[in-house]
Amino acid sequence: MKIGAKIQKMRQFKGIKQESIAHNLGLSQAAYSKIERSETEMDADKLNQIAKALGCEPSEILNIDENHLIVNTFNNHSESNTNFIQNQYQSDKNLIYYEDLLEYYKKEINLLKEEINLLKEEINRLKS
Repeated sequence: MKIGAKIQKMRQFKGIKQESIAHNLGLSQAAYSKIERSETEMDADKLNQIAKALGCEPSEILNIDENHLIVNTFNNHSESNTNFIQNQYQSDKNLIYYEDLLEYYKKEINLLKEEINLLKEEINRLKS
């Protein structure tokens, strides 16, 4: 997936219009549209500016792939004039990674608890 398409997905995920991002970047909407169509060269500085305008990190944009599911649901409640936004952004690959990371940290915590207990026993032994 090209960087322009990734930027477009993130913008859509955030529910931001092209005009708003273009304004924040000091570009016309047409010039910004070329970025999303990958018709404009992208460098690190431009990606940083776009990420800032989108309220995210450049890595979040770069990590978007075809396996990501992005859903924006807007429900307007006329009584309260409140917009409720439900966002779902999930990748099976990321889910597996975070589950593995969680398992690693659980093991690490248990090892640290054992080490603390051993140190407490050593302190008590030295006090005696």
